[in-house]
Amino acid sequence: MHGRFIFGKLSRLAIAATVFLGFATLSVAQDAVTLDFPQVATGTVLPVGLSDWPKETSLGLSGIEIPLLRLNEEGALLVTVVFQDDEDRIIQAKWKTAGSGQEVLLSNNLAEGVRGWNQRTFKVPYEQLSEAGSLVFETDAETQPVKRVTLAWTWLAEVFMGTAAQNVEVVPDDHRVLTRQDLSDIVAGAVPDAWAKGIWKAFLQENKESLDEALEFSFGMDKMPQAVVLRTKVLGLPLDATPEIWVNGQQVTPVSVQVPDLASGGYFKKPDGALNYAGWREAAVNIPASYFKAGDNSVVFGAQRGGYLKETFLELNFDQEGAPFTIQGEHPSASTPAPATPTVTFPIGGSTSGAAGWPSVSGAPSESGPTLIVVPPTTSAANL
Repeated sequence: MHGRFIFGKLSRLAIAATVFLGFATLSVAQDAVTLDFPQVATGTVLPVGLSDWPKETSLGLSGIEIPLLRLNEEGALLVTVVFQDDEDRIIQAKWKTAGSGQEVLLSNNLAEGVRGWNQRTFKVPYEQLSEAGSLVFETDAETQPVKRVTLAWTWLAEVFMGTAAQNVEVVPDDHRVLTRQDLSDIVAGAVPDAWAKGIWKAFLQENKESLDEALEFSFGMDKMPQAVVLRTKVLGLPLDATPEIWVNGQQVTPVSVQVPDLASGGYFKKPDGALNYAGWREAAVNIPASYFKAGDNSVVFGAQRGGYLKETFLELNFDQEGAPFTIQGEHPSASTPAPATPTVTFPIGGSTSGAAGWPSVSGAPSESGPTLIVVPPTTSAANL
């Protein structure tokens, strides 16, 4: 497939700012700009792309205003915001056109209601950037929660991509490919299970969940899978920590957690000097198929204070299509026998029957796949 794509511009050699008919304009041919707050501008050079230094505003709400030059060619601006999130927090992003003062809402709320450091990315389209204006952040917090804003200018390009990449929206740099959902203000909510190329993708949760207490997902299968991978996204875990996962009472290891590129802008140091990361990271683990059984199954995440989960799902292979291939004649390594799989006591009240107060919610499976009944936990207001 041949399609139009938006890419980030990386060249340092291109001329980034020009003067056209007396007005300062900006070309997208420049590197990203990172602004940390509170901003210290004294004696420093104004970053390319800005028409003036950012300033904090306080018109009933604490806020930040970043004046920007207009673009002289078609492109878009990717804005990544690192901020202190919290329950019931509101952080709006707007575009205010210079001169007329007309405002356009870019994001109704960047915050997700989690306690801790988070980051979100959104797009400012060319319709706004074709005129000079300001990027404005407004929040209901008494103390400004925005710590870092990264501005990445992008331009349209043509690439070849498969049909599965229809949802891809922007490639801001060498390390990120963003979909429409990544840039959306709307919470995804319930995601339907999917069956493709012999793989059944079964989603276990509809909303983000706190890990302040152990979290259990229960579901039924009518037969044993051949291969299983669990995937999720985690937030708030230290960089040296991984989710603790049990399947039907057996602990699953090792869990691989994404370590983002150091240039991503989301790293920060805690008061004790420990490095940590603001934002969601992907985690995954291969689960031996023998851990599952026909009938009722349970996946439990152990309690990790300050941690959160979202978009947890299982990839299951039941049929020959898409199944792992078999190789012949592989030479084993040393004759040391493989260690036995450890069995761990079920962590919720010593029972595998599920926590009290979690009702059974059955979802209708696709007719093209095996029967799978997912029982998500009830989300309480305290965990949002």
